[in-house]
Amino acid sequence: MPETGERDLGNLLAGLSPIVAPVPYCITVEAAPTQAQVDDAFMVCREAEGVTLIVADDTRDIRDGTHYARITLQIHSSLEAVGLTATVSAALMHESIPANMVAGFYHDHVFVPWSMRERALAALQRLSDQSSDSA
Repeated sequence: MPETGERDLGNLLAGLSPIVAPVPYCITVEAAPTQAQVDDAFMVCREAEGVTLIVADDTRDIRDGTHYARITLQIHSSLEAVGLTATVSAALMHESIPANMVAGFYHDHVFVPWSMRERALAALQRLSDQSSDSA
């Protein structure tokens, strides 16, 4: 049985340890994705309107504005933890950085515009450092 992860918000924030994936990602939608597209996706979300795929993509021109950085919060967060998404989103909001969060069983991932990845990483590291200092 897998571990359930951290639930305490203070511990979660202090242990964020955010890292940026080295390649950009695209968020696309397909009416009927191929099995290969699904297999290559970092994440798949099936909705009534289509299938959203989050895929690593370092082949397109990043200046087109469709690329995102994936920041992984390395702390093993519980799916039952309260406040992590809201607190991380608020920290990025205060820096005017748009963010889309997705949760896996072990980690939360934040997708931000590729051009804002360093600012976002710095904001999340400050949030974590402030939480460590107050513990």
